Amino acid sequence: MELVTGKKPIELEFRDNNDIVTWIFSQMTNRENLLSVVDPKIPQHLREDAIKALRIGVLYTARLPRLRPSMLTVVHTLEDAKTTRVRLD
Repeated sequence: MELVTGKKPIELEFRDNNDIVTWIFSQMTNRENLLSVVDPKIPQHLREDAIKALRIGVLYTARLPRLRPSMLTVVHTLEDAKTTRVRLD
């Protein structure tokens, strides 16, 4: 999340959403909000991949550990995302 947004884990601009995970989660209400949190330094053609990374990050940072997927699932998700990206090129 830090790499995609260019933000630190805790920043004043998060306000009531006092950490990056909560802030990202609060921005997932629509595509426009998600695009607005992507670091402007990320090239336009990579923004879809950045949004995928944010969505994956939210899934794997659930507050309750029992709700988090296993590392094997994480690896499979990242491999699937990479394969999808390669096919699009």
